[in-house]
Amino acid sequence: MINAIKRVEYTISTKKVTNPAAKVRLLLITDLHSSLSGEKQKKVLEQIYRWNPDAVLLAGDMIASKEPQKTVYTIEFITELCRYYPVFYENGNHESRWKCKESAMHTFYEDYKQCLQEAGVCFLENQSAELTIRGQKLVIHGLELHLDYYKRTRHNQLDVKVINTLLGKCSQDAYHILLAHSPKFWKAYASWGADLTLCGHYHGGFLRIGKQGVISPYLELFPAYSYGQFDVGKRHMIVSSGAGDHCFSVRIGNSREIVGIQLVPEI
Repeated sequence: MINAIKRVEYTISTKKVTNPAAKVRLLLITDLHSSLSGEKQKKVLEQIYRWNPDAVLLAGDMIASKEPQKTVYTIEFITELCRYYPVFYENGNHESRWKCKESAMHTFYEDYKQCLQEAGVCFLENQSAELTIRGQKLVIHGLELHLDYYKRTRHNQLDVKVINTLLGKCSQDAYHILLAHSPKFWKAYASWGADLTLCGHYHGGFLRIGKQGVISPYLELFPAYSYGQFDVGKRHMIVSSGAGDHCFSVRIGNSREIVGIQLVPEI
């Protein structure tokens, strides 16, 4: 069981939301690591109900790959979300470890995925889904990178050609939301054409001074994209500090969180 989780909120303005009365409310959850159980799950659900999102976006590492016995908490939590909201799920490195056919947990992953699909979850494993909210067209993409991109050292570098291969080229006829677990490759995501990229993975930099995290999972000191909102022109990235913990549970200036995002017309 973990400590309290707060809800932080961001507002993103865009010309692609054209109806002033059609504000789009999204909820981002990352890096849960099967941490919620009992009373904590109830309290977080109450925060989500109050935000009342149009869709829930899960940007990876909802499970802890070395703690399969806790997965029941994640299944219970996400199943409850599916009762009220459309839920879209992009895999992080923990899910990808289980998913590998060489993994002893491959069958466990398939059972986990099937259970959540039956509850109503839309898995986006290098796939995309269209969603229309009060007349506003959104395209949600889930980018699942090979585990080589998560190596602490000597990891692969990501460029637009790789994203095009995995997801296809990004059109401009809708508002494009990219679920991309690791924020390290933000420049590639923006160059690909995502209007809004949603990430986690860094756990807020573990220890944080203001918005600056101290260390990343890549063992970088003071990483560039540890937490918060980043902008390149009209393209934006939001990096969550995550809703749970894994291995290193100490947090200083770095609360666990769920993220409310509101898309509004640009005036």
